[in-house]
Amino acid sequence: SFFDRQALMEAAISTIGVWAVWYFLSWQQTQRYQDALKIGFVLGIGLFIKSTVIIFLITGLVLGAYVVIRKKIFKKGLKHGAILIGAVAAVLSLLLINPLFWSTLSMNSRYGNTLSDLLSFPISLWLKNISANIEILLFFVTPLVFITGLGGAFMISRIKGLSAKKTILLWVIISIVLQTILVKGS
Repeated sequence: SFFDRQALMEAAISTIGVWAVWYFLSWQQTQRYQDALKIGFVLGIGLFIKSTVIIFLITGLVLGAYVVIRKKIFKKGLKHGAILIGAVAAVLSLLLINPLFWSTLSMNSRYGNTLSDLLSFPISLWLKNISANIEILLFFVTPLVFITGLGGAFMISRIKGLSAKKTILLWVIISIVLQTILVKGS
């Protein structure tokens, strides 16, 4: 509600994250190509809105690779990964053929770490991002909700196998780790 009233893109990005994990859970259970297609369309729309959705794309690919390796569905996993990337590219096709997009793409380096930034291991920046994330969790989410969330995360982590709850927990953790590493300032 707060983001929605400010006309910021974060509400839309949050929605993209929720729908992406929803379709990922469906794909994890059924391994249907339609779910991989839906994930790709949702993430493509998200990337059309704001480039930070790349974090959800990476998270989905990492968790997808884990599921593929765990269930030994390599051929199907590669096919579905290609479908996902193809759907993202299809949604972004109009954006990708626009020369203005390519001329402004380099501006993302103001907000996100480039490959050369990451290779220099900006530990002080990462520590600042960790500090900002902890501050957000303690002061904006409140300590009671944060501690309760940690307890819930601990209980979920003890579940055997890769349940839906554990997948959602991993999705959140991987996304926060990627945000901490890739963003220039939280």
